[in-house]
Amino acid sequence: MKVKKSTSLAAGKPWVESLPRCLLLVSGGLLAFFLLKDMRSGLRLDEIGFYFTDYAIAVTFAVIGVLLSIGLRVQKLWDGNWPPELNKTSFSPRETLRTIIAMIWAFSIVLAPWLALFLNIFDLTPSNWRVLFGIRATLLVVIPVLGVLPLLHFVRGRAAPLVLAFLALGTAFPALTGLQSAIDVLRGPEWQIVSVTTFGADELDLVKLSDGRMLRYPERLDSALQSGSTHRVLVLRASRYILDVH
Repeated sequence: MKVKKSTSLAAGKPWVESLPRCLLLVSGGLLAFFLLKDMRSGLRLDEIGFYFTDYAIAVTFAVIGVLLSIGLRVQKLWDGNWPPELNKTSFSPRETLRTIIAMIWAFSIVLAPWLALFLNIFDLTPSNWRVLFGIRATLLVVIPVLGVLPLLHFVRGRAAPLVLAFLALGTAFPALTGLQSAIDVLRGPEWQIVSVTTFGADELDLVKLSDGRMLRYPERLDSALQSGSTHRVLVLRASRYILDVH
């Protein structure tokens, strides 16, 4: 009996198909570990939502796992019948540019959030916040959104819904992370009169207000903010961050 040879890239490589599931399991384990650790330290769920640094790697694993799973399904639907542009050995300048943009878009999915996270080593001040948030918005929103536009060319054929889902998820991951920064760059900060009721847990630079809101603040404002007092603060509204106190 003649056996038809599969053209699937995953044929004979079961680890390729199991990799997405492994990444999702690792992601779930990390999320559970960090969540239990934070809750045992006294943090409430609403407080944890303000500080997601520990969860970044878990979320990254989950997104990559889902993207790999979608990519494998797309590859099976194509079943060797790749778009003509991907089967060429030489490319026109336009196709070369599209390839470069695709690589930048792909790297932005994983690298942009971590590069933006690196910016957290700088304290936000009234004089530097716009530069830092502008860099974040460019890395996380502008580059992924503009980078995905030429790739919409591949949303066609019977794999179109999956290709669209792949591009949408890959773009949304960094873009949603940087959305607050982009909004603040456009809107700017606002002076507000607030009444501080309590502070967050010891490891959180977080104040809770009488109106139910929670705002983050830099350590340099520790002495300026007092519980039970009313303050005039300069607030980045989307990021809910206090830049200055008068």
